[in-house]
Amino acid sequence: MQTGYLNGEYAPLNEMNIPVLDRGVLFADAVYEVVPVFEGRLIALADHHARLMRTAGALKMPPEHLPDLRDWSEIMHRLADGNPGCGGIYYQHSRGVEPARALRPASDDLTPTRLGFALASLPPSGGVRARLIEDQRWGRCDLKTTGLIGNLLGLLAADGEEVVLQRDGWVTESSTSNVFVVLDGAVHTPKADQRILHGITRALAIQVGACSGWPVTERDISVDELGRADEIWLTSSLRAISAVTHLDGTPVGDGAEGALCRRAREDLLRRYRTDSQA
Repeated sequence: MQTGYLNGEYAPLNEMNIPVLDRGVLFADAVYEVVPVFEGRLIALADHHARLMRTAGALKMPPEHLPDLRDWSEIMHRLADGNPGCGGIYYQHSRGVEPARALRPASDDLTPTRLGFALASLPPSGGVRARLIEDQRWGRCDLKTTGLIGNLLGLLAADGEEVVLQRDGWVTESSTSNVFVVLDGAVHTPKADQRILHGITRALAIQVGACSGWPVTERDISVDELGRADEIWLTSSLRAISAVTHLDGTPVGDGAEGALCRRAREDLLRRYRTDSQA
């Protein structure tokens, strides 16, 4: 039975309940993180905590209600240890519970709802099929909040395939991942601005690439460039690095996972095994 965390208590996940008037339920007024677990190790824990705090700060959530790194690390490690074999840990922090529904917070002293649970590993894959979809999300995709309807619309339009999002002819990201593109042997990824989530795995991949012979250039990538890419990769906490083998039904490269994608994933997983934050 899966162990979950709710407001300081650990219990079977299916026995936990969230108040109806929680602002995370009513308004998606909540922030979250997914920390990968690789061979029993939590990866880049401090980086994920820093992003959690940044998003919460942008939403003006009282900092005294948020867990510090030591307390957060204890929660995450306990969930990982209590759910052996998991692929990641999900943590969510809402602004809190109010006495009545109102968009404007009643006060800065609400009692937040904090919850966490384990996520399964994604099955190994030699690549995924994806569709190019218009990006219908809001203007602050750099904030990791639970309001993901725009992401969901993209996935629904893709009819079971993965998604590569574009806005005004420029690649942004995927519904659940960042995007990398290989053109003429060089690796590129859209620059980190308000149009995309500043992915932790994305940042690690850029760091690893700089040390491993496949440096990554951060720049705007056009849809036309995407169409002639040698390789397309997706990066995220649960998938690490995986290849897009077909885009809109057309093979990317030779229609199989590329050699550089395999190398990049191996280099990234090697970094995971020595991650000093674990």
